[in-house]
Amino acid sequence: MAPSRLELEPLSAYWQRALDAADKALWAATGSVPDDDLRERRQHLVQERQQTARLLEAVARVARPQPGPWLSPAPVRNTMLGLPEAVHACIFDLERVLTDSAAVHAWAWGEVFDDFFAQEFPDALPLIPDLAAQFLTHPQGMLGTVRCPRWHDGERLLLIGDAAHAIVPFHGQGMNCAFEDCGILDALLATDPSHAFTRFEADRRKDTDAIAVMALENYAEMRDAVRDPRFIRQKALAMALERAHPDRFIPRYSMVMFHDEIPYSTALERGRIQQAILDELTATEAVPDLQEAARQINDRLSPLSGAAR
Repeated sequence: MAPSRLELEPLSAYWQRALDAADKALWAATGSVPDDDLRERRQHLVQERQQTARLLEAVARVARPQPGPWLSPAPVRNTMLGLPEAVHACIFDLERVLTDSAAVHAWAWGEVFDDFFAQEFPDALPLIPDLAAQFLTHPQGMLGTVRCPRWHDGERLLLIGDAAHAIVPFHGQGMNCAFEDCGILDALLATDPSHAFTRFEADRRKDTDAIAVMALENYAEMRDAVRDPRFIRQKALAMALERAHPDRFIPRYSMVMFHDEIPYSTALERGRIQQAILDELTATEAVPDLQEAARQINDRLSPLSGAAR
C-alpha cells in the first residue's frame, strides 16, 4: 500500500529536525574542530540533505500526495525572517486573489469560498453569519507608495510622515519613519528655523526613498523567495557571516528592524553589496568558502560604528 500524505508529512518533518540539528552541531564545533574537517562534514551534510530530498520525492511519486512533502535545503530558523527564536508566526496571503481583474477574481473566489473555509477554518463558519457575502461585498483595501515631488512650500508649509512618503506595510516601518521625521525636524527647528523645511527635505528624502524601495522588495521576498532553496541557503549564510563579522556584515532586514542607528539609505546601499557577496558565495551548491567571504567583507564593507551588540 502506498504511504499516505499524512505519513509523509511527519516523515519530512523528522528528517528536517534531524538535519537541522546536525547543522547546528557543526556550527557549535567551530573553533574546536579543524576547519578542513568541518568543511568536509558540512559538504557531506549538504549532500545528505539533497539525497534525502530526492528519496522523499521518489516516495511522493508513488503516493502522489498534493502537495508533496517538502524538505528545506538549509536549516529553517525564525531568524531567516528577522524573528526572535521564541516567536511562532504564520503568514496567510491571499495576494492576487482579489487584485487586478477584481470582478473576475471575486467571482472565481466566490465559487470555492465556502468549501475553502469549511476545510481550512471550520470553526469560523458558525461564528460569522453570511461569511462569504461579507467577505466578497466588502471592498479590499489598496496599498501604495506616495512619491510626493515636493514636501514644502518655502518655509510656510511642510508635509511629513505618510502625507509626504507613505509606504506599503511589508517592512513595518511606516510609523517609525514618521517618528524619525519628527525627531529630525525638531532638531532642525532648534538650530536653524529659518531654513528648517528646506533642509529637512534635502536631508531626509534619500532615507524615505530607500525604505519605500525596501518595503516593496521585502513584500516580493515574502511572497516568492522564502521557499527558494538558494534564498534559504543565503539566509543561513548571512546569519553565519553576521556572527563572524558583527561590525561589518548585518543582514539588511536586521539593519532596518533592529538598528535604529543605521539610516535606511545606508541599509539599502550595504544590503546591495551584501547581496552581491552572497550571490557570489552561493553561485554553486558547494559549501561557501568562508575565507573568501571574510576577504570580500573586509574589502567591500566598512565597519559600522556601534553596530555590534
